[in-house]
Amino acid sequence: MSFTIRKKHIRFTGAELLESTEYLKNPSRGWYRIYPFSLEERPDFDELYWCLCAEEGLALVMVDIGAFRARAISEDALATFADILRFFSGHNKEIILRVVYDREGRGMEREPDFQQTVEGHMRQLGPVIREFTESIFLVQGLLIGSWGEMHDSRFLAKDRLKKLAQVWRDAIGSEICIAVRTPQQWRILHGQEATPGESKIGLFDDGMFGSEDNLGTYGVFGRKDAGWEERWRREDELSWIGEIARFVPYGGEAVGTSEVGALPEVVAEMRQTGLTYLNRTHDMRRLEAWKQSTWSGSGVWNGCNGLDYIGCHMGYRLVVRKAEFKQRCGEACLIVLIENVGFAAFREKASLSLIFEAENKERICGTYPCDMQGIGCGEQMQVCLKIPDLKPEGAYAVSIQVRRERDGQIVRFANEPAADRVRLGMLVVS
Repeated sequence: MSFTIRKKHIRFTGAELLESTEYLKNPSRGWYRIYPFSLEERPDFDELYWCLCAEEGLALVMVDIGAFRARAISEDALATFADILRFFSGHNKEIILRVVYDREGRGMEREPDFQQTVEGHMRQLGPVIREFTESIFLVQGLLIGSWGEMHDSRFLAKDRLKKLAQVWRDAIGSEICIAVRTPQQWRILHGQEATPGESKIGLFDDGMFGSEDNLGTYGVFGRKDAGWEERWRREDELSWIGEIARFVPYGGEAVGTSEVGALPEVVAEMRQTGLTYLNRTHDMRRLEAWKQSTWSGSGVWNGCNGLDYIGCHMGYRLVVRKAEFKQRCGEACLIVLIENVGFAAFREKASLSLIFEAENKERICGTYPCDMQGIGCGEQMQVCLKIPDLKPEGAYAVSIQVRRERDGQIVRFANEPAADRVRLGMLVVS
């Protein structure tokens, strides 16, 4: 395809745009594993380094403060807490932070006797957490319950829960996402007029597929029959989770061996709920069952195992589908079609760059702020990118690259070959 614009003849030959099946280590999505700490003990950070998984950008940092259940957290322990967060931040891990009193399923026994103690610990930890806001993906839970999962606790009454959520929010600041364990708890913290995402409170579920009600997460009555602050039946809760997950990440753990959903139903649920992250090491029975299953469908994924399919599609997954050269208002432009084939929305402000590389390896780059924020599962967006005045005349290889604005991290497209940018074609200027 060619045009003559401003006395220059421009010809564009598009490259073949193929979808990749590679797992992409893109920010704010994917597999994670748990790194547990007891705050009264100082970790061996040299040894910890060798435990980090290079392929995973997320890390669930579980910090046990049970030793301080009846007293304030010591200054030495707070310094250790800061060093733990600094370690993961320094190794480019986005932190899923969970602070707990219990790691053995004995929440009522291990948590403090008085809510004021929990609130005091929140206020102590908050300033440390704020220092690492840019490295924290989200905070799970409100410190209470078995494994910090907000069950088996004396502090779950409505007024107590709302007070804890407010103290935690005030302590860690307004920028960090908080995830509570159940949709019912989310609704207890929000009135019916609340807008999902506005409070930056989302959900996590460590009982996915464990039973028909996700180990007590869901109820039996439909949304119309149950009250706002009650548990709803599975299908209504899944729909509600999906609404929240367009704005705040949703993830957790898949557990058990129950026959809750074959692979197509599991994937459909993950798409509906906007699944962004999952534990890679728990529960291995469930993960192995997915690995032994086969994805059937059209395209490059047909015949791959279910575990790989799920791993690659958690969160967003952007594919360049098409690139065309067009004239718009007397300007030469590339029209690029991008599709999100991942389970979840792309939530970041981002900038696109067109990179023109001449035969002599000289490069010209044009950067375009682009509102890709909110492009959901299965949705497409078309962007118009103006071609700069290319000098000298000749042939240029054209590539596209995307970076999220807040930290400049590259977001890799899921095109072949997997690289930091996608080759769109050749542009000849004469």
